[in-house]
Amino acid sequence: MTARRASPSMFLVLGGLANQVLLPAALLLRGGMPHDVPSDRLQEYCSEHSEELVVKVEEAKQDLTEIRAKFESLNAKAMDCGCCCEEYNDIQVELVYARKDVEYYEGRVETLEKQVDILAALCT
Repeated sequence: MTARRASPSMFLVLGGLANQVLLPAALLLRGGMPHDVPSDRLQEYCSEHSEELVVKVEEAKQDLTEIRAKFESLNAKAMDCGCCCEEYNDIQVELVYARKDVEYYEGRVETLEKQVDILAALCT
């Protein structure tokens, strides 16, 4: 039996680069907390990163709104073009990239919102 490697998204990093403490997100969601994490380090982390995380969520939501608008614009352009205009292939390629961008930012917003929930659970 091989050991399963943890993905980076499964951990929350506390502290600076020199002295990091990795906490499994699943443990935090269950309400568990290792006893060897100093509370002053935890509060420092909470105050530094809670506001930063909220800003990242808002920025990602704004980016998602802009990218969805671009995707809708490209869809309209594709409808106007039909099957035979000169720009057909270029529009289709742009549509693929725009759709993938929408998917990426939807996932990013979801992941950041989960991080906000984890941080809230950790900091209470």
